[in-house]
Amino acid sequence: MTPRIRDIRIVNHRLDPHETELRVFVTVETATPDTEARGRLVGPRSVKASTIEISYPLRLVDRNRDESQTTFELRVVIPEANWWSPEQPFVYEGPVEIWQDGKVVEQRAISHGIIARQT
Repeated sequence: MTPRIRDIRIVNHRLDPHETELRVFVTVETATPDTEARGRLVGPRSVKASTIEISYPLRLVDRNRDESQTTFELRVVIPEANWWSPEQPFVYEGPVEIWQDGKVVEQRAISHGIIARQT
């Protein structure tokens, strides 16, 4: 069976104006030991501003498997990230891919606005 993406969740892991870190959790059904999760985020993008976009790779942190699914924990570090606000709605977008036997078997687009915590 071909591995299928069940869920993708993006979490603000560390919010720092100098270096922001996000975690991307990709849950896959029917993964084998050879299944890989890869991807990237590109940005910042905004409908209200012209930007220079940079591609940031998603790197594997951990892989957790139970009876029916595997969750890949991926990490991306964005130096001097542009955070989302209503006035400046910056987002980071890109693909998450599932690879099996050297081939992409599924791809999903993700988008994330980094919102600073309210104090």
